[in-house]
Amino acid sequence: MRRVLVIGCPGAGKSTFARRLRDVTGLPLYYLDMLWHKPDRTTVTREEFDARLQAILEQDAWIVDGNYIRTLPQRLDHCDTVFFLDIPTDVCLAGVEHRIGAQREDMPWAECEFDEEFRRCIIDFPTQRRPQMIAALDYAAAHRGVCIHTLMSREEMAQALACITQGHIRTQPVAGSHNSANGSSETLMEPRLAGNAACSAKGQQNTDAMEDDGFWRILDGLAATSTIVIDRPRGTSHPRYPDSIYPVDYGYLRDTTSMDGDGIDVWVGTGTCGIDAIICVVDLVKRDSEIKVLIDCTEEEKRLIFGVHNETENMKGVLVRRNPPRS
Repeated sequence: MRRVLVIGCPGAGKSTFARRLRDVTGLPLYYLDMLWHKPDRTTVTREEFDARLQAILEQDAWIVDGNYIRTLPQRLDHCDTVFFLDIPTDVCLAGVEHRIGAQREDMPWAECEFDEEFRRCIIDFPTQRRPQMIAALDYAAAHRGVCIHTLMSREEMAQALACITQGHIRTQPVAGSHNSANGSSETLMEPRLAGNAACSAKGQQNTDAMEDDGFWRILDGLAATSTIVIDRPRGTSHPRYPDSIYPVDYGYLRDTTSMDGDGIDVWVGTGTCGIDAIICVVDLVKRDSEIKVLIDCTEEEKRLIFGVHNETENMKGVLVRRNPPRS
């Protein structure tokens, strides 16, 4: 995560979220409104705006805050991550009301009134601008592998920032080949899912977190920005339990962090369902737990995976939740 867009309805909290994202990542932040507007409430020419924007996009790292639908395809061509704040209209209207009269970092002047034209823009956003954004995001995810984080409440925005702050989402994914320090062979798989990243909690709190939709949106498409490292292929034995054979490929997601300090573990099956489920592996002695992500696993493969966890290290495999079908 090095080139980030923050978009969403006016009043959604884009600029506040972008500032907090800047604070926790150290990435430089640019506001489209500050590129377009002058302090005297006039604007630069379209050519000057486009040149300023392109100069930013050509840099190695940035956060760009703002919609400006005309240049969204241009920005999507350069970014690796998007935070789409898909916030309810009433919350957005209240957000704009709250900031009237305040001096803001993202605007060269303070708004003194909430005019009817701007209010109508927010009310019409779900039926006018939002479909255009969704189409552009879908294309960028499908054709460029852009990681799309859709956050639908203030709580989900806070959860995403917390995961980044705690180091569970890294700011720079690493791809490429790798050999482990002990010389064992590892197989790398290309990222193949679109979406976000996951954080693991400790103890019983894990199961509570997994029941929250925000957790699943953070988890959704974890492999898009991480390389899957398969270090225990299907058919090999567990290093401490030789009688336990891995029923599917087993590995981890590079540049993620789980409870044990290593990468978040993954089981990679033979199906085509993406991240369909996760299991919370609980150590019955320590009462610690960690998340393991199941990717493309068939129902039979899941049954075998649960068997492996039930048979080793006094652990209990729990299918906490299935990912809801995607529209």
